[in-house]
Amino acid sequence: MDNQPPISHLSAVCPACGAGVHRTDEFCDNCHYPLKGTEHEQRSFMNEYTWTQATLKSLSLAVLRTVYVLYSLAGAFFIFSGVERYADRDDPDLRSRVFPVLLSSGFVFLLIALLSRKKQLAAFVAGTVAFITSVAFLYSYSDKGIDLLWILIVGIPLYVLVTGMSAAAKLKS
Repeated sequence: MDNQPPISHLSAVCPACGAGVHRTDEFCDNCHYPLKGTEHEQRSFMNEYTWTQATLKSLSLAVLRTVYVLYSLAGAFFIFSGVERYADRDDPDLRSRVFPVLLSSGFVFLLIALLSRKKQLAAFVAGTVAFITSVAFLYSYSDKGIDLLWILIVGIPLYVLVTGMSAAAKLKS
């Protein structure tokens, strides 16, 4: 707001972004809309500007969804660690190996989710690696084969994490 002239000196608003502009300006200082351009130039700018705004919104939503998945994974691993801690198992040795992994995975996902506030792409890559590692460890102790439930448990978060990585990379460039 500090770089814009006082309201009394403005005579119009930019049709693209709504920022105040002077009648003598050729381009909007905020979004570079061609105020004095031809109708074709203005229409082309609006088409690209609208597409860019929609793309940025879509990418931002994908990043936000990925952050939510990281927090959800942290919560799920914390819950599963509590369930595993008090599960009635025939093999106490199995419990002693699985519980710490579940609990530490919960903390790892929580830290990665917090990291995503500053370094989204790095956090999403780390989250994907941590997720694949945790699932591989848990699957090694599973007595079941791969079924629809395993595909959903692994596939959905993995899809969101990879989509988030892609969106964060595009937003970064």
